[in-house]
Amino acid sequence: MSQAVLTDVFMTPEQYYLAAVEYERNLTLEDIMESVRQSDQRVPFMGLRVLEEIHPELGVYNELLVQFVFNDKLGQVVPDNMLVLHVDENRANRKSYPVEHERETPFLVAEYVSDSNPSKDREGGKSYAKYEQQLQVPYYLIHDADAEVPLKVLQHNGSAYDLVLANDQGRFPVPELDLEIALKGDLIRYWHKGELLPIPQEVAELLAERDRTIAETSDQLAEKDQQLAQTADQLAEKDQQLAQTNQQLLEQAAFAAKLQESIGWAVQQNRHEILAELSGAKTVEELDGIMQRLGASGDPSA
Repeated sequence: MSQAVLTDVFMTPEQYYLAAVEYERNLTLEDIMESVRQSDQRVPFMGLRVLEEIHPELGVYNELLVQFVFNDKLGQVVPDNMLVLHVDENRANRKSYPVEHERETPFLVAEYVSDSNPSKDREGGKSYAKYEQQLQVPYYLIHDADAEVPLKVLQHNGSAYDLVLANDQGRFPVPELDLEIALKGDLIRYWHKGELLPIPQEVAELLAERDRTIAETSDQLAEKDQQLAQTADQLAEKDQQLAQTNQQLLEQAAFAAKLQESIGWAVQQNRHEILAELSGAKTVEELDGIMQRLGASGDPSA
């Protein structure tokens, strides 16, 4: 952990607040404006806020004024982006980052070399000296699109900065956070435990793809429901047909049994003349009618 700077000169939070107000008042248009390629680099960095779920005290900042006392003088510097490992909850909306009133110095600062004042952020510049000698920030990220090596990650060794070497994947590791940093195209990107952290555009694309998948799945399910409904109707129709067929078979079986019984009676009674009439019957009711006319006892005169 990077401890807060200890000094013999003490400034109250109110004094730091007034100093921050004065700093803002003296900003020029040149200080505020930046190129598109600078602003683009802020987007992936702010994506590091997803790590707050793992590290609740993590602070990710964009152009926050860092104030400190060094050699009895007030020091001020504004990193393009800044990462702090442990931030007090009550300092979420802050005017500046007064180091002596914080738990620690910034853990990582990022500077995107500007077209208007390139020497300020490069090695040996004013900002570089403040990070290395006065604040001793553990990690310093420098992006210079016009340099031969456009991205450098430096680590403080206790007295000066050393270059962080890329790993086998070509990324610069920050093991304290299981983080890796590298250029992907023109953008600085960040990996956590080997997984690329998405930027808002990619999140939007993933959400759009998810919505498309959900819509397609809904359509497929609706089609399946329609098919199931049609199948259910077809099965119901088949069941009705089977019920009708079973009823017909039962009726045919009952008729056949009744016909056999009636013919047997006619033969037994030697009433061969009624066999043709019995054979002409089509239903059990017709057979019953013939048998009733002949008499239940088989006596034709009944």
